[in-house]
Amino acid sequence: MPKYDLIEEEYHYDTITAPDLAAALKVAVNAVDAADYADTDGPCARTIWVDVVVINCADRDDCGRASVTLDPAAPDCSSHEHAWQSPLSVVGGVGENPGVHGHGGGVIITEVCRNCGIYRETNTWAQRSETGEQGLYWVGYREADDASISWSGT
Repeated sequence: MPKYDLIEEEYHYDTITAPDLAAALKVAVNAVDAADYADTDGPCARTIWVDVVVINCADRDDCGRASVTLDPAAPDCSSHEHAWQSPLSVVGGVGENPGVHGHGGGVIITEVCRNCGIYRETNTWAQRSETGEQGLYWVGYREADDASISWSGT
């Protein structure tokens, strides 16, 4: 069986034996761990994309790549669970669509937690800054501010 070099974000981290390129690429994709990336944890967490590359050690032309999307976990809530809402006075927008703002081919949706005041933003037409790729889905969180804290009563 051939050996494959596994590369994540330009760093070689392992060499494995696999029956073929597809199997090696599956191992590389499954090895991506969100815990290795600070941007996916905490009150300002956001979606990131991690590139993996697999190269056959004997035939360098036999290679493949994939992009892994890591969505952040929601930050802890002061209550037991987030209650996402879109109060016009806090998230802006228009009465029929509070918190929704046009962005490229999609929208950015802003919500705030009724329990803790933390913001959640969803971008339905995100762009990956490293590659310029557009049309991606992005989720991010922002810390509570005076407006959201006042509204939520926390």
